[in-house]
Amino acid sequence: MPRLLIHAGFHKTGTSSLQATMRKNAGKIADWVRVNTPDETKDLRLAAWLFARNSDEETEELLREAIQAFFDQFDVQDPRDLLITEEDLAGSMPGRHGKTRYDTAPKTLSILIEELARTGFVDHDIAVLLTLRQTEPWAKSCYSQHLRSRPMVSDLETYMTTPAAKCDLAACADEIAAAIAPVPVHRAWLEDIGDLRLGPAEAAIDHLPQLSEHRDVMHPTGIANGTLPEELAETYLALNRQDLDPMELKQAKLQARRAYWRARRQEG
Repeated sequence: MPRLLIHAGFHKTGTSSLQATMRKNAGKIADWVRVNTPDETKDLRLAAWLFARNSDEETEELLREAIQAFFDQFDVQDPRDLLITEEDLAGSMPGRHGKTRYDTAPKTLSILIEELARTGFVDHDIAVLLTLRQTEPWAKSCYSQHLRSRPMVSDLETYMTTPAAKCDLAACADEIAAAIAPVPVHRAWLEDIGDLRLGPAEAAIDHLPQLSEHRDVMHPTGIANGTLPEELAETYLALNRQDLDPMELKQAKLQARRAYWRARRQEG
């Protein structure tokens, strides 16, 4: 029975590195697993994001339709394992849109499991993978991401006192597990998997039976979308505090990033 593994987050727990490694090696491992990263999940991701922002009958119906459309593209008779890795299935990153925790994740994933039961994938061995991280380093990484992609104006010290910075990922995982039981929920902590040869991707490989014996053919990619260097973070914060329109801010950050890395190359 093929495995259908759904890696549903959480953000800033090595998800980008996991996805980059699986994407880079997709051709090498195609005999054993079909890999689907955020490059392939755009409509599903948008529907999950909308449901997280406003969970009502309309967004729930959109989510169900997106799940059906996404899984309809696959041949359920294909004997290979199937990996779906999309952290936005967990909802909005805490610190955005007023979110302080992954409150919609249990409902989103229970809807996903319900819809899978109506498809040919009911005959697959379905499991969910959650990657986690200790609260303080996770919150600091989220702050870095907020600086990078949002007009965050709080300094790190202030942000670390907010409810969003105190989100308990283990408790969120417990709520998801309770919501989708008896579907198994596997957990992997970034502190345990980050330094393995293939990094966080090892957590997914461990739960893809057809691939796990062939991981030696895979090549690592290193860290993806990591925490900002302190100097660049300070520059982004200063830019966020200026009265710039969104496009001006985006361009200013792009120029600052290029200047920073150009200077680092010259130093090296």
